[in-house]
Amino acid sequence: MRTQLLISVVGCRRRVAFLEGGSTVEALVEDVDGSRLVGSVYKGRVVRVLRGMQSAFVEIGLPRAAFLFAGDLADDAQAPIPEGLSKRASEAPIDRRLVEGQELIVQIAKDPIGTKGARVTSHVSLPGRCLVYLPGQPMVGVSRRIANPDERERLRRLGESLRTDEGGLISRTAAEGLTEEAFAADVAYLQALWRAISARAASTTAPALLHEELDLSRTAIRDLVTSDCDAILVDDPAELQRLQVFLSESLPSLLPLLRLEGTVPSLFSRFGVDTELARARDRKVWMKSGAYLCFDEAEALTAVDVNSGRNVGRTSSFEQTALRINLEAVPEIARQLRLRNIGGIVVIDFIDMTEPGNQVRIQDALVQALSRDRERTHVMPMSRLGLIELTRKREREPLSATLTEACPTCDGRGKTLRPEEVAVRALSRAREVIASRPDIEGLTLEVPAAVSAVLLARFGAVLTELGARVGRPVEVAQGASPHPERFEVRSRSTSSGRSS
Repeated sequence: MRTQLLISVVGCRRRVAFLEGGSTVEALVEDVDGSRLVGSVYKGRVVRVLRGMQSAFVEIGLPRAAFLFAGDLADDAQAPIPEGLSKRASEAPIDRRLVEGQELIVQIAKDPIGTKGARVTSHVSLPGRCLVYLPGQPMVGVSRRIANPDERERLRRLGESLRTDEGGLISRTAAEGLTEEAFAADVAYLQALWRAISARAASTTAPALLHEELDLSRTAIRDLVTSDCDAILVDDPAELQRLQVFLSESLPSLLPLLRLEGTVPSLFSRFGVDTELARARDRKVWMKSGAYLCFDEAEALTAVDVNSGRNVGRTSSFEQTALRINLEAVPEIARQLRLRNIGGIVVIDFIDMTEPGNQVRIQDALVQALSRDRERTHVMPMSRLGLIELTRKREREPLSATLTEACPTCDGRGKTLRPEEVAVRALSRAREVIASRPDIEGLTLEVPAAVSAVLLARFGAVLTELGARVGRPVEVAQGASPHPERFEVRSRSTSSGRSS
């Protein structure tokens, strides 16, 4: 499938979009003056060890301490094991492997999300163009996305021949078809990088940044551009010049793909990326047949519901209609998961099908659709309720977190009270004010316009009753606040003549 990489820089904002077959499948955004976290290497200091959670908090210089799980702690990063302990180091309790105040080299594996700090690991991995270098680890591996068994074996043998005792190697997807010379150059570069990081760690005190991951544009080129890429399009001359230098030094074979595009219309608008980003914010995603998907993101999981919508089918068989809609939904679900960067647990409610063969067909189609996803996914068989559960590795915040913020009107709930409910609350508050102020001589309800209309049209009897208790009609006025739930009850006192 032919691909394109779009890089747009406007002011302080850098945006990247990756297209497959003309459709946007990944979108990434960062501030130009911001620093990359995932992949960056730090020298940290252990500030707290939690035996009950088999984890530790590590100070690395960010606003919140990073979280290190016992399984992410390499054996060579630990404190000395007390005498008499017979277990292997990796099986020992974390409080026997780490002590507070200990310094160690860690790499950020996941961005801070919400109130949680970054997740770190002491299993450092340094990605290059065609290889990932694993300091201190003896393994040799090949990307699971390389399917050809002969090519996998060739890459495995090549990795074994180039590996040293200093670290292991994993062949990336971009390694397919590359020569031994390209491998050797990548190995030399990554080994030199690790030696520089180690030297910096030896001469600094924690917390300290030892190696910062490449910025968004260069990371996207390194990780996303493969042999089937048609073009790398940039809309900013300064960004183009910076990337030309980067490619000349690191990836000269990709220089012919890099070119400058005009800014009118904008690059993202011309290729339909802005439209896709707008759709990625919607809860409902329509498909060509008239069926649609609903995405509901919660803290614990994301629920995806497949609905027939306007698609009523063209046959008398409900099973076949359901199968067609579900098959249409599968690639769109896979694309939306990548585009929205939805991670963690995902539960998909497909339209019910009774034939086991059709259920297996949907599961196989979903696995195939997710095969191009860079993040690791694991798909479970369809349950008796017609649900498919899957997990998708979560390394950074979802796209919604980089494009949006909580609504100041509804405080992020996505819903506001009906005008009738706000009217009832305002009237209840008015009754409380009248009961507490025996000297009251006037009352004004300052409410949103929609609430004002409801009060006058549907709550006239209550307003009349309150006016009788005050001795003059209750005034209803439009409030100054744009918030649809906010109101004020103002009273005038006979004793002071002042409003309150």
